[in-house]
Amino acid sequence: FHLLGLGFVGSVKVVFALSITLSGLSMYFFVKHVLAAGDSTAGPSQPALVAAVAYLFIPYRLVDVYVRAGLAESSAYVLIPLVLWGVWATLHRPHWTNILGLALAYAALLLTHPLSALLLTLILVFFVAALSLALFAAWVASHPADDRWTYGRARAEILAALGQGVGLVAVALLVSIEALERLD
Repeated sequence: FHLLGLGFVGSVKVVFALSITLSGLSMYFFVKHVLAAGDSTAGPSQPALVAAVAYLFIPYRLVDVYVRAGLAESSAYVLIPLVLWGVWATLHRPHWTNILGLALAYAALLLTHPLSALLLTLILVFFVAALSLALFAAWVASHPADDRWTYGRARAEILAALGQGVGLVAVALLVSIEALERLD
């Protein structure tokens, strides 16, 4: 933007403004797409709007922009929902376009802010595991009832949700234990 005639400070402000706007839009469309189960035009708008606003105003994000002025990290916030969207789309429909979109978003994140990419990679391991478990449970539950499974296999989805809940509680407990140890 400096080449377009803005000063250095003005250019940095424009990049911050674009990163904030584009990150909100990327989160909005990611959530809208996920809630629509693939049809991005049919998803509910209100939950997606709430997610986008929450993503824009998380406290660390505000500190990152207004106190630290972390330009690269602020730009990486645009790409994080796109990477999550790519993972979700690839697991639901493993088509080459979804894989390419995931690869491009992840490569852009690696080039923009490597530390955010590293942290997101750790989160993606659990995100992929949870999505895979949910997809497997939905596949098992889609089988009709037979002599052995008189009520069908719908309990598979409930057990998968229980497993995901136990995993979340385990992570929260580990974080809490580590935090309490650091207080001493």
